Amino acid sequence: MACGTGYCAAEAQFNRKVAERDLRRYRRRGADATTRLMLAELERWPLKGRRLLDVGGGIGVISRELADTGVASATIVEASPAYLEVARREAGSQYGSRPTQFILGDFAVIAGTLARRRRGNARPCRLLLP
Repeated sequence: MACGTGYCAAEAQFNRKVAERDLRRYRRRGADATTRLMLAELERWPLKGRRLLDVGGGIGVISRELADTGVASATIVEASPAYLEVARREAGSQYGSRPTQFILGDFAVIAGTLARRRRGNARPCRLLLP
């Protein structure tokens, strides 16, 4: 496959069939063990009014699960077009009128292009990993 977009490997590995399978699994069983650990840590912090940046957001489980915590906005960055489409469909509807962005691409490549602007009085939410 000739491709210069930077997300071809993700597109080949994480296609529509895999994305829909992961969505069915999430609907049946909830978040997987790793995602539950991340959610538990995030939920220890005050999220009301914060902006969520979900890098490698997959089908949008973290964004969806945190939608009712008062998060002011969500941005999901995902390298797989199929996963991003599922996230848009599933997580996007949970935010109602709150701003949501769905960005396709390799975060390591596009990180410098993401806008550094605040929406209203929303404060950034940061998750620091080792």
